Amino acid sequence: LLAIDIETYNEVMQIDMDKNPILMIAFYGKDDNGKILKKILTYKKFKTKDLDVEHLNDEKELLERAAEIIDQFDPDMLSTYFGDGFDLPYIKKRAEKLGVPFEIGKDHSTIQLPRNKQQARVVGIPHLDIFKFIRYIFGTSWRLDSYSLNNVATELLGEKKHDVDLNNLASDWNNNHNLETYAAYNLQDAKLTFENRSYATENYQD
Repeated sequence: LLAIDIETYNEVMQIDMDKNPILMIAFYGKDDNGKILKKILTYKKFKTKDLDVEHLNDEKELLERAAEIIDQFDPDMLSTYFGDGFDLPYIKKRAEKLGVPFEIGKDHSTIQLPRNKQQARVVGIPHLDIFKFIRYIFGTSWRLDSYSLNNVATELLGEKKHDVDLNNLASDWNNNHNLETYAAYNLQDAKLTFENRSYATENYQD
């Protein structure tokens, strides 16, 4: 299983996949031998002691490296939190804009977004949007104010997202300020997505 989470540039807190670049992509996964993969990709250089951070030169290299990581890890399943509506369509759009093939499907195809379906698809690698799964499986029995990643992680795992104000991300990115904190936030989101998936699907099967 490999979980993915992205952070994007956004000055006015409106989604604009055509205009606003991806700033960071985090991966959290476990292979067949139980080895954990933790990785944050970004292209703004900042000092950090975190060996999980990998600095690229620009967004194009970021996407190329992300596709390479997925290909090398060879997951049996990809997991996101609202990835059908945000992460995977965003990656697809930015890859197309920058001329990155992003051929992560088993047939070397890119991310597919079938018409009339709010569902991202990767050929040969099932994609599970944990947001949809949790709402469908637990929505009738839970009484949550929202199905945000933070609320669900608190309910299922007793864990929380890192406390970061994303309203400041664009400004901090421009000023190269506090970016290690955002990288840790990005990785924590990927980790919670991974752990929520594991917990929810195991308990659903039981």
